[in-house]
Amino acid sequence: MFASDPTPSLPSSETDPRFHDRWFRYIPASDGDGWVLLVGVVHDHPSSLHRAAETVRRLEPSVLALELPQLGIPLFERHADRADSPPRYGGEMAAALAERGESRVVGIDAPNRHFVRELTAYVRSERPPWERVAGVLAGATPILRHALRYRIAAMLDARTHLRLVPDVPTEFDVSVDDPPAEQAADEYRQLSRSRSLLSAVELPPDVAELDRLREATMAARLRSLRSEGSVVAILGQDHLDAVEKRVHES
Repeated sequence: MFASDPTPSLPSSETDPRFHDRWFRYIPASDGDGWVLLVGVVHDHPSSLHRAAETVRRLEPSVLALELPQLGIPLFERHADRADSPPRYGGEMAAALAERGESRVVGIDAPNRHFVRELTAYVRSERPPWERVAGVLAGATPILRHALRYRIAAMLDARTHLRLVPDVPTEFDVSVDDPPAEQAADEYRQLSRSRSLLSAVELPPDVAELDRLREATMAARLRSLRSEGSVVAILGQDHLDAVEKRVHES
């Protein structure tokens, strides 16, 4: 829809502090490919729900990309299409889906063929010790299992009209009814607290490698989606910089 930077169409941080620049990474259109806007979130936080939904509503991207496996999309679409506003379940992903309109929806996270390619390339090029490869595979197994739970839950939901929720929503000290400034302040506290905890520990090599492969997978999918036009991608905040860098490397 937009040939140039779409972010001026969003609220400014002065009018709505939930739209601070820290939560966005803009990748311009080039060589016939559309622009990409990465939108960072703190999963399930009310401020993030609003930012994800409002960004999609205002920008109407050609593609809505979500930090979800493609297998999980049908369940989150069902959460989004119920009458709750914002959706009661599914967090910021369902909130964004509720505003998807004509956008094509794509789950860009593992497991998918891009992840298999990234893992294969990693093993061939770096020849890591088998113990590390086994650790990466062990870490990826719960991701696949969870994705399958999403798909099964969506099938049962559609056939029985039971609302199945594989993930319990995280609770915070603010709600969607609190003033935007209070939501934004609490969201930033949550982010700062999470980063402080992560900086205090050193991740095992296999865990760090799995995160890197997931980010490479998401970036590869975004690069391919740009050919369809504009892309808004909803991601956990801590993935933004790595994914942005990898999309630029295309």
